[in-house]
Amino acid sequence: MKTNAKVSLVASVGVLAGACGGLVGTLNAIAVAETRNSAALDPAKIVEECEKKVQEIKSFRGKISMLTVAPFKFAGEGEIIFGRPHKYRIECKLRAMGELSKSSVEVVFTFDGETLWQQVRSGSHSVIDKVDYSKLDSQRQKLAMIKYGMNCKPLDMIRSLTDLGEGHSLQVVGIETLDDRKVYVLRAELKGSPTKEEQETAELFRRPIVTQSRLWVGVEDGFPYKVESYGVGGEVLYSVWLRDLQFNMSQIDPRSFAVEVPPGVSVKDGTDELKRMRLGPVDSGTAEAMQHYWEGGFHYKAGRYDDAIREYKKAIELRPDQAGPHHSLAFAYYKKQMYEEAIKEFEVALRLNPENKVARRYLTRLRSEMKK
Repeated sequence: MKTNAKVSLVASVGVLAGACGGLVGTLNAIAVAETRNSAALDPAKIVEECEKKVQEIKSFRGKISMLTVAPFKFAGEGEIIFGRPHKYRIECKLRAMGELSKSSVEVVFTFDGETLWQQVRSGSHSVIDKVDYSKLDSQRQKLAMIKYGMNCKPLDMIRSLTDLGEGHSLQVVGIETLDDRKVYVLRAELKGSPTKEEQETAELFRRPIVTQSRLWVGVEDGFPYKVESYGVGGEVLYSVWLRDLQFNMSQIDPRSFAVEVPPGVSVKDGTDELKRMRLGPVDSGTAEAMQHYWEGGFHYKAGRYDDAIREYKKAIELRPDQAGPHHSLAFAYYKKQMYEEAIKEFEVALRLNPENKVARRYLTRLRSEMKK
């Protein structure tokens, strides 16, 4: 599988942090800085040096803390395991803040090199989504990582620093002490206006424009231990921190990256939805509709179907021509045994997307049941 490894640091931060979440603190929360004369540190040479070193890391496991504030504010901690080539498993407990504060879920992200999986558990309720990553183009692969909250290739952030483009500057802020190890602090900063792609992604996912990103990279091993991105006012937008890591384990059980679907739990395949996702300028109505759609998804995965129905209806009011909210609303009705309402929404979803095999199957089943 060939993936697009060279993405900007600003984009990489958003991808890595995605929709999952929780890291404590800002720059002042890290260990006391031992800043040297950064003018003597050549960013290009350090990037090249770190890229060579990080290639020696064949596997690792440890703790991960994450935070994202847009489009939703989530914080959490968990475990991460990685094995080449580009296989990941992240399992963490997330807590929501703000309007979704009553959400508290366990999330497992798994990438086996071909398929991206997201498992969400809330009590006895469980939902599984998957995306056939290898069948998406590079832009939609990035969108998949943002939507499902995981970057399958964070080690490539070192390489991505060489492809920032003319709109960004790259500096070495200095050398600091982080978790008792020396790290380079690299800063990518937006010099002027954001690129068209950055603007469109921000509009689509209802999040602020990232104006600055920082990456803490090990001096000895070139490993990216921490990454943060900031908004116009300097506020932290996304943050990921890897700690207590064990590198190059002698053996990793292949089952660490296997996904077992519990009995009675259906799997939603989001590949086709991502393929159909319109890229390009996003109007405010579409962006707001997507916000309600995803909020409905959070409620649905937590088993709060009344809240999910409310959000899906708001999305439909704004963009009635989108099949996704109708499809999801039908399932929320189905879970509440509101079968007549579910049938109507499945019919609309099919009219908007005749290739929706899942909606067609459930519609046939419901019509049959209603005739009995």
